[in-house]
Amino acid sequence: MERQHFAMSSSTDPARTSLAAFSLVELMVVVAIIAIIAGFVVPATTDVVQSSRLSNCAVNLMNQLNAARMLAIRMNQPVEMHFYQYADTEDPGQTPAYHGCDMWVNGIRYSTMTTFETGVVLSAMKDASGQSWSSILDPSVNTLGTNQPLPTGIKIGRAASSPAPTYSYFQFRPDGSTNLSGSQQWTLTLLMEKDSARTVLPSNFVSIVLDPLTGGVRMLSP
Repeated sequence: MERQHFAMSSSTDPARTSLAAFSLVELMVVVAIIAIIAGFVVPATTDVVQSSRLSNCAVNLMNQLNAARMLAIRMNQPVEMHFYQYADTEDPGQTPAYHGCDMWVNGIRYSTMTTFETGVVLSAMKDASGQSWSSILDPSVNTLGTNQPLPTGIKIGRAASSPAPTYSYFQFRPDGSTNLSGSQQWTLTLLMEKDSARTVLPSNFVSIVLDPLTGGVRMLSP
């Protein structure tokens, strides 16, 4: 009896093994389903991350602009906002773009340069109709404050030496207004650098609209 019991417990049931295992076809079907789901989820996740980066940069830039305006009022003297255009040495192959900004008072840098989050830039492009996405950075609109050489002694850590970095700027006056023309609303548009050469705005962007007469700013996004 003991030998018979040992033999029964050591035997393998072919039917049970067949039910417990997956066939190669079943595994391939599961892998295909996972790949399809990932194909939908990954782009959506990427869009969310990019939107978050753009929103963070837009909020920080608005804070900088408001701070510059309040500083001009408090100090009773003009304050300039500088926007820096350069090729990033940590992102080889990209054309020069606007990667950061700072404040200047009486020809002296007042604040350290604020660099936008990785992959985010201010767009200097125009749409197909010739409308600038960032009129403050457009030399045909802001004729006095664009494409200036860097002030003597100013260096940007991640800026390539060729082409030489430049900056564009505008000024807040002591009454809170700006030196920009009052005939239009002025804009700064943040988007992902990979979209910076397009002539149609991508799905992810944030525009900051500046009232030249009051210096007030507001944010627009899709």
